[in-house]
Amino acid sequence: MTPDDQALVDRFLDMMVAEAGASRHTLSAYRSDLERSSESLGGGLGNADSDSVGRLGGQWRELAPATVARRSAALRRFFWLPGR
Repeated sequence: MTPDDQALVDRFLDMMVAEAGASRHTLSAYRSDLERSSESLGGGLGNADSDSVGRLGGQWRELAPATVARRSAALRRFFWLPGR
């Protein structure tokens, strides 16, 4: 993960604590999923576009459905944030 992506994830997790009261287990799961997604995206989270995110499904086809659902949820929440 690039330092820029690390900073984005840290800010996102800070928001999760402040606005959603996320537990440390939730934060750990989000961090892990976002780190793995950043690596899979190649250019990282900060440079991701809809095409690169859309290609993740093919890379995740060997994963358990629950893992894919959790990673997808983490990305949806991460990219939804206004002002990011």
